[in-house]
Amino acid sequence: MCCEPVASDCRYALRDNELTVHQLDGNTERRVIGSGAELRTVLEQTFQIALVEAPELQAVLDRIACGRNKQAPP
Repeated sequence: MCCEPVASDCRYALRDNELTVHQLDGNTERRVIGSGAELRTVLEQTFQIALVEAPELQAVLDRIACGRNKQAPP
């Protein structure tokens, strides 16, 4: 999963379970999202994405947050 909205004072990037914040002054902060609940909060609050309450979605968010979203090669 990749997301990248632009805010007035910084740019956010989310790749799998790593959130990166690029400040206008050139500083970059990175943090690992540790749970599906935290990932949901980041998507809803930082990226303004409305997510439904569904067990299937929560399972996917949990898997991404734990770094298990990679599918095995065919």
